[in-house]
Amino acid sequence: MKTLKEILQNQKEVYVIDSTIDYTDYIPLDLSASYTDELDLDLTDAKKFEEFVENHLSKNKAKVAFCGYLEKRNLYKRSETFNDKNKEERNIHIGIDLWIKAGTSVLSALEGKIHSFQNNLGLGDYGPTIIVEHEIDGLTFYTLYGHLSLESLDE
Repeated sequence: MKTLKEILQNQKEVYVIDSTIDYTDYIPLDLSASYTDELDLDLTDAKKFEEFVENHLSKNKAKVAFCGYLEKRNLYKRSETFNDKNKEERNIHIGIDLWIKAGTSVLSALEGKIHSFQNNLGLGDYGPTIIVEHEIDGLTFYTLYGHLSLESLDE
């Protein structure tokens, strides 16, 4: 049986946001703990954080900022969702973030069916979220789409 990595490497172009946005309009964004500490960025203030991301996009004349996989972040320290005193702190980001203007279409990366959807309201949680179940070459796996609009959860 092929591994998930092998299966995904054999997929044609995959888009999770509006496919008319060219990859040249994407810019990396560093949200690692060392970088946000260096900037003295207040991660507890959602409005200031959003301004930081918007400024990054504007300064770089970009439409999409991307970041994240296995990045160690201080962002989680503001939320009990990721800092339960009875459990080990979670500070490693386990996905890929795509920051883009609100209202931009979000697409399923691959063909699949809706596994679940929910509005996760905890501070720092995913907000409106849809999880899609995929099955390719006998392997089942899931993709999570968070921080969506509330309208995304309408059936």
